[in-house]
This record gives sequence, C-alpha cells and structure tokens, in this order.
Amino acid sequence: MSIPELNILVHDFLELDAEIRQQQLVAENLKNQIKEEMEARGVDEIAVGEHIVRYKDVLTSVFNKTAFKAKYEELYAMFLKQIQSKKFSIS
Repeated sequence: MSIPELNILVHDFLELDAEIRQQQLVAENLKNQIKEEMEARGVDEIAVGEHIVRYKDVLTSVFNKTAFKAKYEELYAMFLKQIQSKKFSIS
C-alpha cells in the first residue's frame, strides 16, 4: 500500500471516528433524557411501546486495590504481572 493510499485510510478512519463520537454523544443525551423522565415519574421500570425500560439501583462489589496495596504492599507486588501489548494512536 502506498503512502497516499494509507493517507486516505487514515483520513477516512479519523472522519468515521469523529462521527461515531458525535453519535455516542447524541445517544448519551437521549439516554439521560429518558433517565430524567423516569426519575421525574418516580419509576424504575416503564413499558414504552414494545420496550421495557429499566433504571434501577444495583449493588456492586469492587476490589479496592489501592487500599489493598497500601496495607499489603509486598503481597500486592507478588501478584503483579506485566504484559506486553500494542497501542494504536493517530496524532
């Protein structure tokens, strides 16, 4: 592949990536409007046409690795594993 062909691919990628980001913002705005309406109605589940929309509290357990590392630094270090990966970026 020539540099001009690669340049076209990069340009097309960046253009599409910008469109995707814009559409994600639109989708997030719509989702927030739905959540606000559900909160205003005081409901955590609502039937809308053929869809059921849920916005419920959930309880999730997460591991606090910062606190664990502070208290058990040597044990934490024993279980660290370095991995090699590749990072893609365009600037």
